Amino acid sequence: MILVTGGTGFIGRAVLDLLSQGRTTVLLASRNAGDLRLGDAESLRPRSLDLLDRSQCSAAMVDVRDVIHLAGRPLGISVSRPDHEEVAMRNLVEASRASGKVRRFVYLSASGASERSPLDWLRCKARAEKILVDSGIGHVILRAGLVYDVGDRFVNALGSVVRRESLITAPFFCRGSLRPISLGDLVIAVVTALDHHRMNQSVIDVGEPEALSLFQLLDLIACRLRKKVKVRRSMLRPTLSRKLASLENSPIDDPGAVLRWFALAEPPAIDRYDDALPMRRSRFVEKLREYPWGMPPPRPGDPLPVIQPANTGLPAFIVAPHLREPTEDQSPVDRARWGRVDPFSRPLKEGSATEEEKGEGPG
Repeated sequence: MILVTGGTGFIGRAVLDLLSQGRTTVLLASRNAGDLRLGDAESLRPRSLDLLDRSQCSAAMVDVRDVIHLAGRPLGISVSRPDHEEVAMRNLVEASRASGKVRRFVYLSASGASERSPLDWLRCKARAEKILVDSGIGHVILRAGLVYDVGDRFVNALGSVVRRESLITAPFFCRGSLRPISLGDLVIAVVTALDHHRMNQSVIDVGEPEALSLFQLLDLIACRLRKKVKVRRSMLRPTLSRKLASLENSPIDDPGAVLRWFALAEPPAIDRYDDALPMRRSRFVEKLREYPWGMPPPRPGDPLPVIQPANTGLPAFIVAPHLREPTEDQSPVDRARWGRVDPFSRPLKEGSATEEEKGEGPG
């Protein structure tokens, strides 16, 4: 049985989707397990569990062989206990050692976790890592930077600011950068770490080869939204963190902490990640096209839209390749309806040819 903490979160739900495709029973630990809707996944078993309660952790670990610990103190979100990360890790580690059955403990940490970090959030992550390493349990610690997907909090919040602002003032001292990683790639790394023999007893930084600074991230988002936004550094004027905090239903209580992490971070080496999982990975630039922010801009080389004649019953714009060469599996009616279109968007009748097909140049 695999114990997954934080399975109701942004990353946890994706991990459960992947684990539920196998035959291994997954114990989903959550404070609100009774309200979960697990669908038809028979391998998922919800269990109410407070990680700050040592006795509950011990009771949940009876038949557990592997642990995926995703629950933690989220950056930029207010929590009742600042030491939540350390207490939860200590309770899980003690319960794992007492059961004697835990084979692998996978912990999702953060890029830049260190006792010397100026961010308290990263210092808590580092202390939790140390508790796990000192326990002697077989473990894999994955350090992730900016985790992005269509439903992530930070990139969507930045998109809201860029959409309504033409001038964004960012903190002056903001020269750091992070290696982003797509949610899908991170989930594969987490699940693979359960059995990968070359990942055991190690701390692995994960991410894309290309690191992004805050200003590069804002430029990419502005390009995706087709907006001209000027970004400047300032020490006195209102900063980007205030604009993020002023958003309606802001998903980030303390955006300043997130920006400081982004500004101070140095891209880690990902050689061990590349060696352990040599696979094709998503790129932030391409994934950004999938965000629901209106029609994405065309890629270089994409065909231009073709304008249809009026009163045809067809949409105003249809991608040209689908019109020029009807496929063989289309019915005669469809072929007659679609017809062919020359480069100048003029419908061609069946059997006709363009000037180029006749061997006559345009001049």
